[in-house]
Amino acid sequence: MKNNKQTVTNSYCASASAEATSENMQWEKLNNQRGAHGIAAEDGNAMIFRWRGHKVSIVGKDNAKNGADLQIDGVEYQLKYYKSARESVDSCFGEDGFYRYLGKKLMVPSDQYDEAVKVMSQKIAEGKVPGVTDPNAAKSMVTKGKLTLEESRNLCKACTKESLAFDVMAQLSVAAIMGGMAAINSFWQAKKRGVSTDAALKDAGFEFLMAGGKAVAAGVLAQQFLRTAFGRNVAAALTHGIRSGVQSGTQTAAGRWLVNNVAKGVTKSSLTGAAARNVATKALRGNIITSTAVFVVDSIPDTCRLCSGKISLKEYGERRTVGVAGIAGGSAGYFAGMAIGTAICPGVGTVIGGLVGGIGVGMASSAGVQKIFNCFK
Repeated sequence: MKNNKQTVTNSYCASASAEATSENMQWEKLNNQRGAHGIAAEDGNAMIFRWRGHKVSIVGKDNAKNGADLQIDGVEYQLKYYKSARESVDSCFGEDGFYRYLGKKLMVPSDQYDEAVKVMSQKIAEGKVPGVTDPNAAKSMVTKGKLTLEESRNLCKACTKESLAFDVMAQLSVAAIMGGMAAINSFWQAKKRGVSTDAALKDAGFEFLMAGGKAVAAGVLAQQFLRTAFGRNVAAALTHGIRSGVQSGTQTAAGRWLVNNVAKGVTKSSLTGAAARNVATKALRGNIITSTAVFVVDSIPDTCRLCSGKISLKEYGERRTVGVAGIAGGSAGYFAGMAIGTAICPGVGTVIGGLVGGIGVGMASSAGVQKIFNCFK
């Protein structure tokens, strides 16, 4: 089958990239409203701590009153990224004047740390932190964040060095998976053709870099798009249409089973009704956006070939149609496989089911469309 290597990668890439985006980036909140950079600070600090080997959870998504934003190695942190160190510290004290995040540490912008420690020391001396009497304890209560205030603001915006670096870091795990699958497939195909092991390994290494690079490029493109007002507006429009489709689909027992298991696979918890539909809607929305990004990135080589006259417009249309069939089929297969795998064995089954379903259905879709084109040759 033509473009077999690309099909294997594309069939699963969009879904894996969408999941990475959902796990690492609260993009819906990265708007121009006040406080958006605080959300970006949560994502950015969490990412950096993870890359430094820490176990991190973004627990502030539940918006619990006086709850933590991050949990790092079992320790809870409240992030405050205000205009000044005094404002960042003052925001942790309630109307009664007392510290309201008992048992939690305060994380502030790295450029506010020294001043924030002084302000917290003053608060302790004034008796405003229940259970703490030593002003020197401020050093252990206040933690220096990994981002400055300005860096957190830039993380909200598209095409800044901070947001680009974050997006690359978020997608590298996907790139490793995509590159690994492409390398294995390339090596296997080469050996089937009788190629020497050394040559097959060289081909596999090249495919690893190409597929991994494509995965990173597509993921970064999708995340940068979602940082723009236009991107969020497109996502909002998609949400409306997808929600209606999901609602209609759950009118049947099979539809409810599929949506509930997709939601369980995404959240690792059993959900039904409106909660499950909401999770499934967001997952589908993310897949459509990343699938489009994968299609755009995947189209670049063929577009260059078309412009240089190496392929005809007819060939270009055929290749792109086969490509989009693989991407769309891969996304559909990913969700179906995830649902089946989750129903059989949540966790491991979810991952394996999504992988097998995405690649299998994606390749079958591409092959089917290719056969249709071959009938007219």
